[in-house]
Amino acid sequence: GPVPLTDFPLLTPWLTKATVRGSLLPPEAFNHVLQVLRLARHLRHYIRLGGDLTPRLTALADNLKDLTPLTEVIQQCISPHNFILDQASPGLAQVRRELTDTRERVNRQIKQDFFQPAFQDALQSPLISQRHGRYVIPIKADHKGVIPGIIHDQSQTRATLFIEPLAIVEHNNALNLLHNREKREEDAVLRRLTDLVRNHLDEIRLTL
Repeated sequence: GPVPLTDFPLLTPWLTKATVRGSLLPPEAFNHVLQVLRLARHLRHYIRLGGDLTPRLTALADNLKDLTPLTEVIQQCISPHNFILDQASPGLAQVRRELTDTRERVNRQIKQDFFQPAFQDALQSPLISQRHGRYVIPIKADHKGVIPGIIHDQSQTRATLFIEPLAIVEHNNALNLLHNREKREEDAVLRRLTDLVRNHLDEIRLTL
């Protein structure tokens, strides 16, 4: 049958970066590593089917390492779409739960407090959006001041102002702090995975 050798990414730039202690590889780097290690596993299995008929190829195939423990950890932490999964660490899962709960509270409060008949004339539309990472609502420019808040942006026509109501400022502050925590937890996951790749640099280079 055909040799299961397909295109594969050149890992050299990622491996060079991983040699630096404290460095962080991005999520796509780990999927590239996975792609090469999976290919190594398929190719080694294929070559070994030759048995005694292909002794020199079989000897070469022994240098193809699939590094199963490393691949399992990467798959647990990084999605095929380069997203760091919740299950990558308990801390990351916890902060993302808190983010979800806080977002729901903000949305609920905005709908309860401002998407009411009393503000119907002031609202450009009953939509919740974000500006600069903060939840805002669209207010007609000529109704400025009806809802006390901070102006973060305006539409190109200047007919709409995007207001962060003062009532949700603390919620938005809490969300910003949670996003910072999430970023630190994600960096910790990437640092741990980069350290694991660094521990297997020789085998990965040999396989490549």
